[in-house]
Amino acid sequence: MTATHVNPGDPLTAEAWNDLVDLVNGIPTAIEEAMPTELTLAVTITNPDLDPRAVRVVALKGSETSIEAVAPTVKGDPHLLGGLSPGAYTLRALAPGYVAAEEPVTVAEGSNPPVEMSLTPSAVRLPNLFGKTYKQARELIDELGLTIGSLRDFAGEDYVPTEPGGELKERPVLVQSPAAGTLVPEGSQVHLVIAVETEHKSIASVPPLIGMTLNEATAALAADGLSVGTVTVLGENPST
Repeated sequence: MTATHVNPGDPLTAEAWNDLVDLVNGIPTAIEEAMPTELTLAVTITNPDLDPRAVRVVALKGSETSIEAVAPTVKGDPHLLGGLSPGAYTLRALAPGYVAAEEPVTVAEGSNPPVEMSLTPSAVRLPNLFGKTYKQARELIDELGLTIGSLRDFAGEDYVPTEPGGELKERPVLVQSPAAGTLVPEGSQVHLVIAVETEHKSIASVPPLIGMTLNEATAALAADGLSVGTVTVLGENPST
């Protein structure tokens, strides 16, 4: 029912008073309905090797100013977008070394399911090559689309990376550059320092020679690949 005006001095009817009370009580509801609804949305970064704390997530809606998500403080938690109004958005995730990912979403009244996003690497993350044989390190480097820029041993001797010798393949890697975990463009060069070649000398057991003549001892040593060195004669008196 529509309230009517009264003249000054006229009595206020109960009906008019009730209309006034209803109007006052309806003010909070009217204000709430007039204000835009603010909604939230969780965004989960699914890359297993990417710390979500290093990712920036924004929500774009037409030509409006972008809304930036609150980054997680604990690895594994989602980004949280707040202050959203119902409608269509474009979510954009950005991280160093990755191509920006975009995901269209529609935010509705009430609760909204979390959104999962995955970023594609634009660079290669170098693995830890320390302790791996040169052969193993080279296979990993080839798989990542990288090349070996230089190869030398710890003594400073240089080798041709494309023509390693058979023994060279088994030497362990001691130093790599760039360091493990570094993001580099595909096709980049990796520089390696490997261990110095170790000389291996065979060890033979000396057979028992006590009681043998010199000729017998010489023959016994030769059978084991040994030879007679200096011979010292003990217990003989000098001739008079």
